[in-house]
Amino acid sequence: GLRDLGPCGMFPQGRHPVSPGGPGAPGKLSVLEICERIEEEFRLLQAQNHSLKLECEKLLSDRTEMQRRYVMYYEMSYGLNIEMHKQVSGTGRRLHFSHCAGQRWGQE
Repeated sequence: GLRDLGPCGMFPQGRHPVSPGGPGAPGKLSVLEICERIEEEFRLLQAQNHSLKLECEKLLSDRTEMQRRYVMYYEMSYGLNIEMHKQVSGTGRRLHFSHCAGQRWGQE
């Protein structure tokens, strides 16, 4: 990756230009060889960039799905909470009515 680039930023560490052993000064690369290496690194970086873009798109899709599920579960939970409150409240009213009715019938 980019963190693996050498000090000049052109070649990954461990892949610095090496003299091909051909004509010219020892340890030097020709302009064509340097351009080919730059082109190869560029292609590798493009492939890495494409891979990272795909990963980002998948993560975005996963995040959207998780948010959708969260909203769905929140709405279900809220609805159940309301329904339980209604049932508990209704049960309390029925118990109170039954108690009051029982007291009246007991007095008659």
